[in-house]
Amino acid sequence: MARFVILRHETPAGYPRPSHWDFMLESEGILQTWALFHDPRQPTPQQAEVLGDHRLAYLELEGPLSGDRGHVVRWDQGSYEVIDRTEGSWKVALDGRRLQGIVFLCRDEARPDQFQYRFATCADHPLAT
Repeated sequence: MARFVILRHETPAGYPRPSHWDFMLESEGILQTWALFHDPRQPTPQQAEVLGDHRLAYLELEGPLSGDRGHVVRWDQGSYEVIDRTEGSWKVALDGRRLQGIVFLCRDEARPDQFQYRFATCADHPLAT
């Protein structure tokens, strides 16, 4: 199974992006990454900003980041299985230390750099169908 990690990224004062969670999915030798601005466990949809692909080293990374970009703490990690994937959406089952459930990522057609992120805690949740 592929791996995922969620890093809590605390940014310094005045940094262009506020502190957030980096949601990262291993795919074809890289980590596809989105910034979440609210707790990843919340069941209501939230904005997920597309970030550049990251190196697999971020699966184990904790501590300060180069270039005065703040620091990261590994908030969750584990494996995931793709349930469905198209060019503009992901539906994955997470098996992490904190998160076990279904994550939906759907591209916002009006803003291609944005996705909607939703988390469902169990397979019988309405979002999981």
